[in-house]
Amino acid sequence: MLVAERLSPAARDVLNTKGWAWLDLSGHLRLVRWPVVIDADVPTREPAVGRRRPVLATDVGLDVACALLAHPLDRQSVRRVVGITARSISSVQRTLTALDDAGLRDRQGLPVTPDLFWEAAGHWRPQRMPLRRLPKTTDEPQALLEMRVDGGLPAAGLAGWAIGGDVAARVWGADMVATLQYPVDFYVPSENALRAAVSLYEEAPFHDRAAAVALPPARWACRQRVPANSGSGTQGSRWPLVHPLFVALDLAQDPARGREILATWEPEGSGVAWRD
Repeated sequence: MLVAERLSPAARDVLNTKGWAWLDLSGHLRLVRWPVVIDADVPTREPAVGRRRPVLATDVGLDVACALLAHPLDRQSVRRVVGITARSISSVQRTLTALDDAGLRDRQGLPVTPDLFWEAAGHWRPQRMPLRRLPKTTDEPQALLEMRVDGGLPAAGLAGWAIGGDVAARVWGADMVATLQYPVDFYVPSENALRAAVSLYEEAPFHDRAAAVALPPARWACRQRVPANSGSGTQGSRWPLVHPLFVALDLAQDPARGREILATWEPEGSGVAWRD
């Protein structure tokens, strides 16, 4: 049995694949001795009084972690992280301190990679709603949909729709197939936009979807959008993209195919936080 202060989701997956038993002292035990299987949360060594949730289990924690991971080679000041996430100074300061205490930020203030990335991937769970029809940038009512796209470019300074998932990965240059007919995974900026999209484009069975919409687990993903390369040859080329970090977090949800893509993918103009 392996006992550790903290095990990242990636480390847990490796141990599970190898058939190792393990105890994560931050609160989880896995023990397999057929026919007995124990895979459960367990009490930590911390006192119950004042116990806090893991830092990335909070919305602020995930927002701040993603701000660091989006620029893994640059030391991010508190004010810079506030500017990216639109969170309060006090909440950002508390989160950065918690990341320091968890060993997920080094003494220079840089994210510890790939550990922090895989911790974030473990909390990246967008709830996608499949749509029967493919949205277009000119669709109405614009005020309700909150697309905020003009000629394929994101409206400056405003949150709006952006694509993630496989189509965005292909546009960003990942070695994968995403054809003209591949369903597009959209991230939308608000609950209102999500409801409007489902109402206008109609919900569909997931296997028969033309597209899907979701709120990004890190809400700033829809504020800092990136214009797509119009020559990419995919449906998503007419839409802004989310930052490559969020595309990588989408890919990381597939433990086989996605992680194989991440092993070699290096998007242009972006640091790589998902491998050593």
